[in-house]
Amino acid sequence: MMTKKLIPTIIAVTAVSCSFLSAGTSLKEDIRKNGDKPIQLAPKEALKKHSKESKVVANDQDELAADVQDLIQDQTSKKVITLLEEAELLMGEATDLLEAKKTGGNTIAIETEIIEKIYEAAKQKKK
Repeated sequence: MMTKKLIPTIIAVTAVSCSFLSAGTSLKEDIRKNGDKPIQLAPKEALKKHSKESKVVANDQDELAADVQDLIQDQTSKKVITLLEEAELLMGEATDLLEAKKTGGNTIAIETEIIEKIYEAAKQKKK
């Protein structure tokens, strides 16, 4: 039962984490396409879009944290429970950072740690 819920949770958390990386990729691609030409950015529009997308990802993160809470209630292994509780706490931190529009390296690192905790919980559950 846990594996059926856990795999989509891992996928969702991975998707949220990857969404942070897409901005850097598109910037690199713009630079590659434009070469030495200056890139015209509308700062207000870019900030508005970043703010909106950050809030969407924060809401997604918050919903995933609720899913992890449900997973915790279904567990009997103390190790699995501990790993999922740690992941849930990290998810709260990530949600707070995203709501504050902080999508830099620290937030990405937290998302990566969440994925690792959930993956480790899944491995422990299989034992």
